[in-house]
Amino acid sequence: MKKCNTSFVLSLLANIGFIIFIIVDFSFCFGKVYWLQWGLFLNFLIMVYFISLMFTFYEYVKGVCNKSFIGGLTLNISGFILYLMYTSSL
Repeated sequence: MKKCNTSFVLSLLANIGFIIFIIVDFSFCFGKVYWLQWGLFLNFLIMVYFISLMFTFYEYVKGVCNKSFIGGLTLNISGFILYLMYTSSL
C-alpha cells in the first residue's frame, strides 16, 4: 500500500466537505434554521483546509515534489475557489 501525504488526505476531506456543504445549503437552506451548527461546521472545514495548506507548504519547503504533492496542491487551489464561490454567493 502506498503512503499518501497528509496534505493530500486533508485537502481531499476539506474539498468533499465544501462540496457537501454547498449542495446541502443551497438545496435545503439549513443555514437559516441551524445557523450555529452550520457555522461551526464551516469553521471546522476552513480549519481542515488551512491545516492541509500548511502541510502542503511544509512539503514544498522540504523539497518533496511527487504526485501526491501536486494533487494536494491542486485540491487546495480548487478548495479555495469553492470557498470563494460560496462566500460570494451569500
